[in-house]
Amino acid sequence: MPYPLLFEGQSPAALREKVQAPELRRMYALLLENCDQFLARPVIAPPPRASTPMDRSPGELGLARKAQRYILSLAVGHHLTGRDDYRERAWAEIECWLDRWDSWTDPYHGPANHFDLMVGEMGLTMGLAYDWLKDGLSEPRRAKLRAQIGRRVLDLYLAQTDPPKALRTPRAPGTRRPAQGAPRPPSPVWWYRAYHNWNTVCNGGAVVAALALAGEYPRAAEVIA
Repeated sequence: MPYPLLFEGQSPAALREKVQAPELRRMYALLLENCDQFLARPVIAPPPRASTPMDRSPGELGLARKAQRYILSLAVGHHLTGRDDYRERAWAEIECWLDRWDSWTDPYHGPANHFDLMVGEMGLTMGLAYDWLKDGLSEPRRAKLRAQIGRRVLDLYLAQTDPPKALRTPRAPGTRRPAQGAPRPPSPVWWYRAYHNWNTVCNGGAVVAALALAGEYPRAAEVIA
């Protein structure tokens, strides 16, 4: 069944028919215009210097969100048009994040062993990308993406939320987050039951990644549970 996440398992043919509806044609045209622009743009490389607790100007989190737009737009564009160049450009972006980005954690929030908003965003991005593109990827590509989602998202998530032995008090907005070199946060991490966007982005991104890898990665079911 092709990409059940978000699309309820609809076939590419069914989606192609739907985007011809009058109310969707303009959005469809804009999607393809964006995809054509993304083809000509370079992959999103890590910034020359990393953010620090005092300076987030390198903008790692913003770059992750930009990559999310590229990858998911191109993946949908590929299914709606059948254009392989859209899929290959999406894979080039994915592979850059697998090979060139040593960490998916925003250094502004803490060291690489912290699950933060950026990891949550990448969990959503890579989970959907795996779900939507895996049928068109070679087995080595699928295995590479699956392994890194497992290690960088699911394993890291479980290390900081499992088992949830205590209800932790959420940190007040605006307070300083752990600096570089800080020890691993306790389990469950502070955002696990927070009442703001960190809860949704971090838990939600991990669960989408786990749903994409369900039955293919040993600990995916633990994340969903």
